[in-house]
Amino acid sequence: TMLASAYYNTRTSNAELVSMTARTIGIGLNPTVRYATDKNEYMTLVGTAITQYLDLSGNGNDSLVQATGTARPTLAQAQQNGLATATHDGTDFINFPASLYTIANGNNTVMVMCKRDTESGAANGIIGFRVGTSAYLNLQYATTAGTVQYRNAVSTNADSPGNTNTNYAILAGSLQGATQRTGVNGGVTVSNNSGTRSASVDSAYLGSGSSGINLTGGIGEVMIWNSSLTTGQRQAARYFLWY
Repeated sequence: TMLASAYYNTRTSNAELVSMTARTIGIGLNPTVRYATDKNEYMTLVGTAITQYLDLSGNGNDSLVQATGTARPTLAQAQQNGLATATHDGTDFINFPASLYTIANGNNTVMVMCKRDTESGAANGIIGFRVGTSAYLNLQYATTAGTVQYRNAVSTNADSPGNTNTNYAILAGSLQGATQRTGVNGGVTVSNNSGTRSASVDSAYLGSGSSGINLTGGIGEVMIWNSSLTTGQRQAARYFLWY
């Protein structure tokens, strides 16, 4: 994040930003959408409350405006590598725009710099592309301590266990064909062949999975691609997120 952010200011055009992002992450790796919290220019704020994220990919996929004051994440300084992150209290979320709903209907990759406040307990939703009230594309912390789950399916998750989820880490999930993969910080990637696709997504959330399953923790950055990245591409994207 710092590599690209160091060159960005409010006068930077979308085309310049896309060019810098592509050079920094790696040519061909510009995401479909990218939200970040390390500069105030990357979002709309009311005090420290985040009402909207601006899409740093240059693709125009700004988040919807969170009009409900009590559902807005809060910007907190010096949280991860000295950078600001968004604090979620279990009721906060931001909606992705409808232009991204088709992500769940094809190969995709999601990466989030994230943490939860408590290691176990209720599931914590991070990203949820819903059909009705249930998350179809879903990245979440499981009820089991240390476990991160991703799915692009009706109900079957790919689980990545053994993590310390109360520390900021890079969570990744992807769908390629029927193969679902989940990994944390580039560690062991867990996969299964239960992935399916949905053309019926009708809402999408950052900070929430299925209805009522919200994050209590923090989010620093999110990137989503409408493709399944290769191993080398995922490594380049992780490096970009850490630094």
